[in-house]
Amino acid sequence: MDTNQFMNFFLLGAGGASMNGIGQFLMHQDHKVYGYDRTESRATKKLADLGAQITYKNTPDHFEHTLRKHGLTPENTLVIYSSAVRSKDNYPLKFFTSKKHKCIDRGDMLGFISKESDAMIIAGTHGKSTSSIILGHILHQGLKKPHCFVGALSIQKPENYWKGNCNKTIIEGDEYAKAMLKMHPNTLALTSMDADHLDIFGTEEELQACFKRFAEKVPPSKRVIHADIPIEGYTYGVDRNADFEAHSLRFDAQKMMYRFQLKTPFGNVDDVCFPMPGRHNVENALCALSIACLNGITPKEAAQRIANFPGIQRRFELVCASKGKALFHDFAHHPTEIERILSEMRHIFKGKKIATVFQPHLFSRTQHFLKEFAEVLSGFDLLMIMPIYPAREAPIPGISSQLLLGRITQEKRFAVTSALEITHLLESEDWDVLITMGAGEDLNDVCISLKKYLAS
Repeated sequence: MDTNQFMNFFLLGAGGASMNGIGQFLMHQDHKVYGYDRTESRATKKLADLGAQITYKNTPDHFEHTLRKHGLTPENTLVIYSSAVRSKDNYPLKFFTSKKHKCIDRGDMLGFISKESDAMIIAGTHGKSTSSIILGHILHQGLKKPHCFVGALSIQKPENYWKGNCNKTIIEGDEYAKAMLKMHPNTLALTSMDADHLDIFGTEEELQACFKRFAEKVPPSKRVIHADIPIEGYTYGVDRNADFEAHSLRFDAQKMMYRFQLKTPFGNVDDVCFPMPGRHNVENALCALSIACLNGITPKEAAQRIANFPGIQRRFELVCASKGKALFHDFAHHPTEIERILSEMRHIFKGKKIATVFQPHLFSRTQHFLKEFAEVLSGFDLLMIMPIYPAREAPIPGISSQLLLGRITQEKRFAVTSALEITHLLESEDWDVLITMGAGEDLNDVCISLKKYLAS
């Protein structure tokens, strides 16, 4: 299918991160964009400000009126739907299908975009958003700026789409619904293959097989692979015998900055600065730097460009430091990610009491990794758990935050439902550093409230 045959695009789930980026890209390509979502959000407001027609009603009469008013027909309008509306029982999707409109999911659309460009695709269970944004930061400081489709928000560029001026693209190869297999990379990176989304893949072996099929889309000379992954290509890692290696790491806790020596097949660089905490984020920077080098940037240029990296929202983000206390905000929602965060915080804040507010993301993920979540969360000094954020899922009988809480061995563990409950606990308990963790949208509001509390 040639997407260029359509003048109009209708986005179902227009507020999603990926959908928001696709919508902005289409409007910059002079297409007309329409959309639907259940509620207004920052993302839908952004699309509306750029000229998109966004609706929040899903009645038959309203959709019929929208089609007639704007002359939207199956011949001139392509419908793109998000992961949240993949179900065939979703009414807006059923409506457009009944009207004979061609409907594709957002993974298909990103696949079409990648096919028509010189695409750099970064996939993996963890680190793909951070690596993609760092790569965008490196390349946008040059003359040829790629179009970037990113799932997280840079502190400097809080957008899911960065407009480019050439035929290069940076796209996250999401594993959900096996979207990465729809991509057409010219260069790719694979950051990790930890088990996740087992509701989609069934087994860890099937997930790994899909990632391997993704890697095989390009020859080994066009692949950047984490050193832990047994797939041929340029390898990267921290203190590893890898092609791209960061070694001799030193962390400046005052500046929240890593310094390290860089070894690459294209030359070495001394005393590289990367202003973001977390050894795993140094790995993400290495991934981005490696892809940049395979696309014509010298190691020295790439190293200079990451030195002024502004950071990413909800990626070990320092939100507030006041009265001897500190508040961080992170997207961690998988046991491996939480383990890395806790290990890094123990390293940075030696001897300090570390507290967390954690919101589990998805009933299926909580069910599949209940034991692993309980083990890693027991390592915090104070633990507050919010109700599970369901996202696209219906509840699973018996799976709840209370079930998880009961498996945790840390005595200082509490179930919470609001920022007010959390502040009451913070006033009565002993703690030094607090981190909010999870992928749910309402955790942002909790973090904002906690920032106000700490600043008061």
